[in-house]
Amino acid sequence: MNNTIIKLSSYFTRFYTTETALQSAQWLADQYKSVIAQISNAQRRSRFSVELFTHSWKQPSIIVKFKGVSRSVGDEIVILGGHIDSTAGGADRRSPGADDDASGTATVFESFRVFSFG
Repeated sequence: MNNTIIKLSSYFTRFYTTETALQSAQWLADQYKSVIAQISNAQRRSRFSVELFTHSWKQPSIIVKFKGVSRSVGDEIVILGGHIDSTAGGADRRSPGADDDASGTATVFESFRVFSFG
């Protein structure tokens, strides 16, 4: 978790309209893809997907899906969420956002990492 917080905090800002916000989202999406690629069970691995959802601003949302196979839960959906942007300093001031919201993003990512290996 510490490495994720350090990396996200290394961007000048993650203000949602900036190039560094886009870069941080792309980096995080790649981290999710890397975890998925490490799942040794090919059938389980194939049930995961990662996509970037574009907005009218630069920073996309990251959507990671895991398709279930249990008939007992039907169409139930579980959502883990957070936000990767940091808006305190705006687009022009340094805003590393370790506590808003690199720490929350790292928590969601770590939860996913642990869950993905089931």
